[in-house]
Amino acid sequence: MAVQTTTITGLVLAPSGSPVTGGRIRARLTGPGTVDDAGTNQKIHGFAEFAIGANGAVNFALVPNDVISPAGSIYSVEFNMPDGASWVEFWSLATAPDPIEIGDITRVNP
Repeated sequence: MAVQTTTITGLVLAPSGSPVTGGRIRARLTGPGTVDDAGTNQKIHGFAEFAIGANGAVNFALVPNDVISPAGSIYSVEFNMPDGASWVEFWSLATAPDPIEIGDITRVNP
């Protein structure tokens, strides 16, 4: 059995509201945690990086926060654009719905 993930799809929009073309998303969990994988605790830590496609399209998966122990973790998500612009959001990702549109992910204050 594999560690459960939630797929994030949709379009990345710049703070101005226009679709972003190219760039990267870096998602980092606020602290190490574990996920139960068929009776074995798998460590979840570090960061993952994903490409932003044409017209802002994304399709990637992260481990949802509601299955990570200890409870209370969040993702720090940094958006880096080809022109050097960047911004950070903090996400709490749930198991359902799966997939979830990027604009529907719960943003939190750390």
